[in-house]
Amino acid sequence: MKYMIIPILLLATVLVVPLLHQNTDPMPMAQVSQTSPITKNGMTVSWRFANDSIYITTTAPTTGWVTVGINTNKNLTGAYLLMGRIVKNKAEVVEHHTLVPGNYHPLKKLGATPLVKVVSGHETHNSTTLTYAIPCSAKGRYRHQLQQGMAYYMVMAYSRDDDFKHHSTMRTSLPITL
Repeated sequence: MKYMIIPILLLATVLVVPLLHQNTDPMPMAQVSQTSPITKNGMTVSWRFANDSIYITTTAPTTGWVTVGINTNKNLTGAYLLMGRIVKNKAEVVEHHTLVPGNYHPLKKLGATPLVKVVSGHETHNSTTLTYAIPCSAKGRYRHQLQQGMAYYMVMAYSRDDDFKHHSTMRTSLPITL
């Protein structure tokens, strides 16, 4: 009898552990995913794939920072954030990693090499537009590899202030398909 306990425990582990890791979202991501462009709460994000890169354009009703985040789940923890702003008429986009909501750090400070390229943008009295590119193969400890046709969750956010540590005026998250 005691020799039967081990096989029963192994069988229970094989059957139960995969159930613990299933997606428990009320609606599967594929049913609600959106594609480019997306407009929500006054912010628009569009993207296109070319030359082994993804080109992202954001427009938001602010003169502060504008952020797009990508994650494989709908939590903010672990999100790869692309935080941009216009400072002295110069566009800047800085890659960040979210440790927990409200605690995010530039990848450069975490030891990763910045990969954002082709940064351009402009600001009017009430909006900011940024365009930049990231290599599709960019992945690592703090980045998610961005593949065309794959499902992700996108964080969209903006602030009234250019200081990246300033809280967001608007933040939302939604499922997308790149």
